Amino acid sequence: MKRILPLIAVAVLSAPAQASSWDIPRPQLEIPDQIAQASPARERPRRDAFDEAIEQRNHIRRTPQTSRQTGQVVQGRSVPAPVSAVAMRETDQLAGRIYIAGAATAAWIEDADLGSTNTAFNALLRAASSEATFDTGFGGLAAVGWRYLPVKDIGPRVEIELGYQQNDVENFKANNANVAGLSGDASILTLMANLMFDVYTDSEWLPYFGAGIGLASVDSEISAGGTTESSHDTVVAGQAVAGMAYALTDTTFLTLDYRYLIVDKLDLSGGTLEPRLHKASFGIRHQF
Repeated sequence: MKRILPLIAVAVLSAPAQASSWDIPRPQLEIPDQIAQASPARERPRRDAFDEAIEQRNHIRRTPQTSRQTGQVVQGRSVPAPVSAVAMRETDQLAGRIYIAGAATAAWIEDADLGSTNTAFNALLRAASSEATFDTGFGGLAAVGWRYLPVKDIGPRVEIELGYQQNDVENFKANNANVAGLSGDASILTLMANLMFDVYTDSEWLPYFGAGIGLASVDSEISAGGTTESSHDTVVAGQAVAGMAYALTDTTFLTLDYRYLIVDKLDLSGGTLEPRLHKASFGIRHQF
């Protein structure tokens, strides 16, 4: 027994003391500075159509021509295949946008020979050789159309165009002599169906060209020797158009163009007339 007691005492003294539950250190969660200092993400402001057009133009300037045409992957990122400075996202080649257009015009009528088939007026207009000279006229154009998606940088458009102009008679010659005291004017109302083509470039400038066919309704009035006679005729007309548009946004364009208008033979006071007209117009076009 005397030997066992010392051994028990040594075992008790050498045993580790049992830790109480409140002496156990608790783990501490450390919040990273990036999370602690993070603020809520700001909502991206909404962009308007003009901002989108500017971004598209800048993207086009940064993208090589080959990638613009093929839509290939450049520097590890997919590059879309835009067709112009105008942002158009539809993929269906038959898709497009409706548009409206308006313009103010200046109009010139070439000197026109007056035929001697009409004897209803007077001897001055039945001369063997009669020629009318017109002043510069003014008028306007309005159109509504459909603009298709471009194909290989060419964008077709179809439109219905209504035009009006009025020109005064500046001078009238009979048998190569000026006729004194003769005055008159001619007003022309045209309704044309046009096929137009926009040529897309890597800038805001878009050349365009086209042609149209339709009807011209002409009213004229001629006064001479105290007598005034009015006449009216409607004939087939055709025109060729060439111009330049400037993209203010991806939907709005300023336009400047030239039109050459051919009108079929008119039966007017004193005879027949085949006028050729030139028009210069400045306007605006907006697509929806």
